[in-house]
Amino acid sequence: MAAQAGVEPATNRLTDGDLLKNATFVYNSATRVKRRYIHIAEFLTHPFRIFHSMPKYARISTKCRRKREEKTTMDNRRNFTKRTIEAMEFDKTTKKEIYFGDSQVLNLYIRIGARSKTFYLYKRDRAKGYSDRTRIGSFPEMSVEQARILAMESSAKVMRGEQIDDEVAVVMLFKDFWNEFMEKYQKVYHTSGEQHYGGTYRRHMQRFYNRKVASITKKEVADWMHEKAKKIGKRTANECHEYMRAAFNWGMKEMPKVVKFNPCIGIKRFVIRQKIRFIEPGDEMKRFKDALDSHPNQDMADIFRICLFTGARSGNVKSMRWDQLNLQLKRWIVPDEYSKNKDTLVINLSKPALEVLRKRYAARKKGEIYVFPSTSKTGHIVFLQRAWKAVKKEAGITSLRIHDLRHTFASYMAMTGASLLMIAKALGHKSTRSTEIYSHLIPDSLSSSIERAHAAYDDASIILDMNSDLAMVVGQ
Repeated sequence: MAAQAGVEPATNRLTDGDLLKNATFVYNSATRVKRRYIHIAEFLTHPFRIFHSMPKYARISTKCRRKREEKTTMDNRRNFTKRTIEAMEFDKTTKKEIYFGDSQVLNLYIRIGARSKTFYLYKRDRAKGYSDRTRIGSFPEMSVEQARILAMESSAKVMRGEQIDDEVAVVMLFKDFWNEFMEKYQKVYHTSGEQHYGGTYRRHMQRFYNRKVASITKKEVADWMHEKAKKIGKRTANECHEYMRAAFNWGMKEMPKVVKFNPCIGIKRFVIRQKIRFIEPGDEMKRFKDALDSHPNQDMADIFRICLFTGARSGNVKSMRWDQLNLQLKRWIVPDEYSKNKDTLVINLSKPALEVLRKRYAARKKGEIYVFPSTSKTGHIVFLQRAWKAVKKEAGITSLRIHDLRHTFASYMAMTGASLLMIAKALGHKSTRSTEIYSHLIPDSLSSSIERAHAAYDDASIILDMNSDLAMVVGQ
């Protein structure tokens, strides 16, 4: 096919000689590099063929500019902090951007422009002979600590030979990010996610609602934790930290363009001494049972009774279904998706628990799925605190939580001689480590050992007999 008039065929490429005839060379004494400027008329006529024919001339100015930036950055190193970066200002006299390098992370530097301050990562390409750069984020939306961690991670990718793409900034408010976390993770994998995570978010995270996710810093989270510890308590502050850390960890995996850094990492949690509070035998237990019998809402009272008689968690008791119960075999099977440790839990029902359940089964309506039905969205009873406060007030008991009914069940098992392994199985623990807090309540294990040790002070034959018995066992 013939070429159109006035246009050369695509295969007819310009030679170096043709380009050199229409080019002007200027010697730059500052960089000692000969630059090539192409005439405008030629560029408009053959724009693509010029750059394809002589790419080295087209790139020479970019190479020189990056070399100057690199040299300037290496000479202007600073210890990056929030104060030092805020003090860096744009040079209004020369109207040129200024580059500063970090003294701690050598491949991290910041560009000070007229309207913005941006973190960049240097990527040295020895094959091409110049350094390339990748945008990391903007200051102050990204803190210095976040930029350093991202720079070190990017350097590790370069060493592994992985490709680093320029950052595509995705701005998302914390409230929208939290909704994504709840819908795609907590409500899917955790049955109590809405109650615990959702409640903590509504009560304690209001200050972060309209904040950009990338602008939340480690210092802000630490100050927020200390504020909650003073006003409410250390346990609540630790829960807030735990829930926010879980959300950011999920975001770094599932939404990497939104969450670049977890501001909760490195914050020390408050040390809390674990206290076992249980209903004391005798008068306190009698007052508690009488308060349950006199409570106007027996549905709530039955929930507390099942918690006390089985040692189950209140969340599992509230969502108990009739198809999970076998009243003839005296068993309650909690499926793995409803148990805390994600294992199927088999709970043996005692005689008092069976009496409560059989009474409710006889009075249940046709088609009811849950043992404790309700008109709520879940279909079962959810909130217990108002009824729990009324029961405690009637019984004259203070500083007792609903979860302490589980401690009461385990403590009474320990005081009646059950081993730690039996208690762990009854509570659904995978190991006896979590059950060791009840070891001091076991009557025979510690006290009998102390008595035998004291008896050996006066009668050495006790130790000798025990050693001889041990030698016979080993010999067998």
